[in-house]
Amino acid sequence: MKKIIENKNFIKIIVILGVIILPLLYSLIYLKGFWNPYGNLSEVKVAIVNEDKCEENCKSTELIDKLKKGDVFDFKVVSGKEAKEGLKDLEYYAAITIPSDFTSSFEDAASKDRHEATLIYTPNKKSNYLAAQIISNAVNKIQAELHSEVSKEVVNTLTGKLDEVPSQTKQIENGLNTIYEGSSKLNSGATELKNGTNTLNTNYQAFDGGINELTNGLNTLKTNYNTLNNGINEIYDSVHSELVPSVKNSVDKLQNGVNELKSGSNELTNTIQNTDYQNQMNTFMDRTNAVYSGLSQICNDPNYAPLINSNEQLKQTCQVAVGYTTVDPQTNQTPIKLLQNGTNQIIEGQNKLNNGINEFSNNLSQIGSLNNGLNKLDEGLLNLQNGSSKVKNGIDTLTNGADTLNTNSAKIKNGIGTLNSSMTTLKDGTNTLTNGVNTAKTEIGNKISETENQLKDLNGLGNYTADPVKVKEESYGTVNQYGLFFTPYFMSLSLWVGGILIMVGLYYDPDNRFKILGRDSKKKGLRLVLYNIIGIIQAIVLAVILKACTGFTITNFWLYYGSCILISLAFLSIIMFLFFNFKDVGKFISIVMLVLQLAACGGTFPIQTEPSFYQTIYNFMPMRYSVELLRESLININSEIIIKDMTVLGLIFIVFGALTLITGYIKTKKQNEKKNRVKKVA
Repeated sequence: MKKIIENKNFIKIIVILGVIILPLLYSLIYLKGFWNPYGNLSEVKVAIVNEDKCEENCKSTELIDKLKKGDVFDFKVVSGKEAKEGLKDLEYYAAITIPSDFTSSFEDAASKDRHEATLIYTPNKKSNYLAAQIISNAVNKIQAELHSEVSKEVVNTLTGKLDEVPSQTKQIENGLNTIYEGSSKLNSGATELKNGTNTLNTNYQAFDGGINELTNGLNTLKTNYNTLNNGINEIYDSVHSELVPSVKNSVDKLQNGVNELKSGSNELTNTIQNTDYQNQMNTFMDRTNAVYSGLSQICNDPNYAPLINSNEQLKQTCQVAVGYTTVDPQTNQTPIKLLQNGTNQIIEGQNKLNNGINEFSNNLSQIGSLNNGLNKLDEGLLNLQNGSSKVKNGIDTLTNGADTLNTNSAKIKNGIGTLNSSMTTLKDGTNTLTNGVNTAKTEIGNKISETENQLKDLNGLGNYTADPVKVKEESYGTVNQYGLFFTPYFMSLSLWVGGILIMVGLYYDPDNRFKILGRDSKKKGLRLVLYNIIGIIQAIVLAVILKACTGFTITNFWLYYGSCILISLAFLSIIMFLFFNFKDVGKFISIVMLVLQLAACGGTFPIQTEPSFYQTIYNFMPMRYSVELLRESLININSEIIIKDMTVLGLIFIVFGALTLITGYIKTKKQNEKKNRVKKVA
């Protein structure tokens, strides 16, 4: 046995197995112990102290029976003294005290003597804070159930009292029958009196109506003619003061402008059509064409090429000459020729313009008749204005006389109307009274029947009020066990701890048993590959054994194991970079990162519930992405989240792995140079 223990290969195997298995034990022991704590709550003892003063049909007894049948906690009915001692001795996690007026509070709920009963909940937070929170939730549920019980009692009492309403309303219906008989007789007398005043009012209405129509007609005529007269005045003022002078001024300006345009156009035409001008233009075009053609030949001559290329001004001149003498493939003409054609087109266009101006000038001679017509229009409107004023004065005199006649007739009509209205009011009042009493009598009878039918619908309302709403839970992502939610969190912690163990156990081995894996290894690239292989084995062992021991299900086989491997490689690449390049400081940074990620990875509470510092560093913590990725593989699949998390972890692995290789290469090169310098000195 001693030889086996002293055997170096045996020690190496033990160390490697320990490095691989220890992260698994870290997750397995915790998760296995707390996988389903809510399934064993029936072992948690809760004391119940019943102080209810009741002889029969006790609500406290019903409550205790419900609690025990629920089988959520181990409820023990004890005295107040026993409950206090049990809390003190940590035997009970909480105590519930039922008050002495518990049952009476239910019985008096529908009366004016109603009062609230107070259940006293005493959590033993010293014993276990989480247990106190769980029991508190159960007490809240009890409170909700008691509320529904009270609602049921109140509604049942109220329904019973409502059943008595129809019989009491019958007495009102009998009194209304007596009132209806008296109001009917009063209504008959008022009808006869109303008929007499109505005859008088009708006869005078015909006479007064004729006078009123005459007055209204004259007033309408007066109003309409005033509008007409005002319109005539406005038209005359507008035409006389604005239209006639404005049109005359505009005509004069138009004639002057046309004359100036005609004169200028004639001068331009004479200039363009002048034979000397055309000859000069043709001569200029021919000379220009000859000059540019000669320059183009010189510029295209290879003998002059060195001279032209050496002088920027000659080079630009040649470009212009070649451009002017080159035939355009679209028009099949040179630019000089196109310029000549354009000049001829200008001459033709000017001739057409000059002819159009002369024709427009000849037509302007007819505008003079417009001025004569405007003068006649002004005189006619003045005559119309004078005649309209005389007609308006006659209509005003006729209207005043009709108004006087209508005023006197209106006084007589108002007196008759007042008498008739009073009788109408009396008749309408008695009629309204009779109809109202009859309606009230009928409606009360109908409402009694409707109330009786509606009260039948209230049967069972007490039971409905006790439980009016059902809640159906449809979860997004299924988590059946307490431990399943924490599995991604502890697997991530285990893989980070596993990376640290690999470096501490193999890289910092004091006996240097793992030469190729140790600090002095000369094959740093191979060492890096072997570390990654160990990390992959560590991830696979963790994933396989943890699933087998806890029995949780996974959403996708390849996603689950691939995620574990990727997470292990990403974490290990960060830790290797820190250990290789910063030594003891790297160890410290690795531990600090582990501690920070315990709170800032969102593995337990939502990150929004944590202090702002943790929310700030949340997106920069590698474990934030590993927890999220593992949850997708265990609970739900969201392709966008998976791609994002895998991309981040993959980049971490590539970037830190590359940095580790580069820094390792640089260190090796410096070491070799140092050795060579030592050899030269020796």
